Order: sequence, then C-alpha cells, then structure tokens
Amino acid sequence: MRRVLSLCTLLFLAGCAQLGFRARGVPVPVEQAGEALARVARGAEQRSSLRARGRLELDVPAGGSRVDEVVLAQRPDQLRLESLSPLGQAVSVLVTDGERYGYFDGASLESGDLSESTLRERVGLALDAREAVELLLAAPAVASAFPRAAFRIDSELW
Repeated sequence: MRRVLSLCTLLFLAGCAQLGFRARGVPVPVEQAGEALARVARGAEQRSSLRARGRLELDVPAGGSRVDEVVLAQRPDQLRLESLSPLGQAVSVLVTDGERYGYFDGASLESGDLSESTLRERVGLALDAREAVELLLAAPAVASAFPRAAFRIDSELW
C-alpha cells in the first residue's frame, strides 16, 4: 500500500511539474532576411489555388460543438468558405468571385456587390477577398522596406 501511495504521489507531482518554455524561433541575420522573403515569394508564385477541408472544435463553458470547414480559394480573389454541421449540412456558405458575393447563414440567402468589409461582417475575417486568398495560398505581400529583424522556426526556409 505504501508503494502505491508513493507512486501516486510521484505521478501527481510529476503532473504538476512546470517545464521551462523554450523559444523555437532562431534569429536570422538581417542580411539574409531579404533572401528568405524572396524565396517564400518565389514559392508562392507556384500556388494558384487551394482546396482544403478541416474541423473546428469549440470548447466553451456552455458546451462544445464541432463544425467541418470547406475552403476553396483561387487567385486572384475567388473564395468559397463553407461550414458544415456534424451531419454534413451547410450551416453557412460564403462565395465570392471578387466582385459579387453570395452568403447563406443557415436561414436566409443574400447576395450583392463585394466590399472591403463583406468578409468581416459575414464571417469575421478582417481581410478583403484578395488578401484572404493570398493568405490561404501562403503568398504574403513582401514589404517594400528592408526588415530590421527576422526569425525562423528551426530549419524553416534554410
């Protein structure tokens, strides 16, 4: 019994142990940052569209839920964001061709001219359609100014 109690105490204390946080980012010499950004931009030119499916799980005090997401994006600004219930039914759909949009919120359907605030107002995305597509395609806009500092994760980019 004493061994079991000792083992339980040890496991309890081990579970409470705080491990030191190690930053994984490694400073990159500023002279190499421009080269790394150029490499990322060259890779981004090869990507023109994306089709992805994922799962969003919400864990909140009132109870959790799960939503499957379907994302389709094509340059320059064609975008489809679809949320599906666990049974595969459309909960919400936003579609845009860069000029007009259509939105279904599960109860009503609307359409109209696309504005800079449409994605923010409908799905909480603070980007316009072109920016959203570029972000999804991992095609960041490269700043015109030379960076003052840069970081990479482990051996990323090199």
